[in-house]
Amino acid sequence: MLKELQDVSNLFTIDKYANSFGRLIKITAKEKLVHADNISLFNNNFLYSLRVNINELHNVVYMEMDPLGKIVRVIKETEGILPKVFIAPNNTIWCCILDAIDERELVIPLLNRHVLGKVQKYRSFVGDWIGNSNNTVLFYNRNLFGDKPDQLLKLEFMGDSIIKREIVKIPNPPNNNALIEQKNIQLIGWDKGRVLHRVVDLKGHIIQERYLELDDMDDVVGVRLSFKENSTLIGFKENMLFIFTIDSDGSVIKRKLIELEESAGIFYSIITVKLINSESFLTNFVGEKFNGWALISNDSIVECYMSNEGEPYYKDIISNTVIELPELDENKLIVSGLNVNKGNTYQVAIYNKHEERELFILSRNF
Repeated sequence: MLKELQDVSNLFTIDKYANSFGRLIKITAKEKLVHADNISLFNNNFLYSLRVNINELHNVVYMEMDPLGKIVRVIKETEGILPKVFIAPNNTIWCCILDAIDERELVIPLLNRHVLGKVQKYRSFVGDWIGNSNNTVLFYNRNLFGDKPDQLLKLEFMGDSIIKREIVKIPNPPNNNALIEQKNIQLIGWDKGRVLHRVVDLKGHIIQERYLELDDMDDVVGVRLSFKENSTLIGFKENMLFIFTIDSDGSVIKRKLIELEESAGIFYSIITVKLINSESFLTNFVGEKFNGWALISNDSIVECYMSNEGEPYYKDIISNTVIELPELDENKLIVSGLNVNKGNTYQVAIYNKHEERELFILSRNF
């Protein structure tokens, strides 16, 4: 029988500061603190999985925080490492973790573990939770290198139990950006230099596909995808960020969102897209000499916070608002997580590469 997770709020200290941006929460550990994963919860709180070192040993910790930066609970994992957290169809919090001894994967709830019987272990699946379709939880593993196909992991629930686990191969090309649309998966990938939009069912069968004429872009990412309604994508070319609207006939409207100064360098990657509503979304990105996040609404950038190498702050290039963080002799701020709830609050997790004990969480209403 698995044990219930216990409170470990004494593993680190927490300081909160209010400013014009919103709230800044500073989390400090004695040795080392690493942010692993984060999700928004059905109660509009945010859940973070952290790795905290104690006497050079790794400890997996889950921290729930409300939109105002108040810590609701901090509990320590006892069954494994490298957690991936998700919300089950019944709105309970679950996690996929690796047994540190045999490196097999367990899929178990965060709370009420004492009611479980024997827990089955699986071969580990490397992938991100992309959401749920009815009673099925979906993880997607995009193959960034080589020709092996992407994979879809399906966890079918009945009540508070997993009744089926299945891995489905997705036809090539690999390295697709995947979004859920009702009972299907919408994909954006590259095929011989062209952007390929496909929809597959949960068995991996291709239902529909088309090539999108998006000019010469370095990369594009799906925001909202559909063959029946308008689709939205964002993408970049060197130091310029664009947004695309594609209708059901494939016609494209392209708009430039921002063009960075050449001294900042070029965009390297769009990391994540978080939908807010039908008109707005959040995204974060990294570039040659910078990283940051942007709030986009009605095809325009509302705010775009960026930090260049060496700077101890993020600056909104739209309003010139500055969010200052503690300055070190060397500074390299990095966004390690981004999330939004249904109460119009978003949170950004940030760390300084040159200070391993600290993690900052910015909480902002919009």
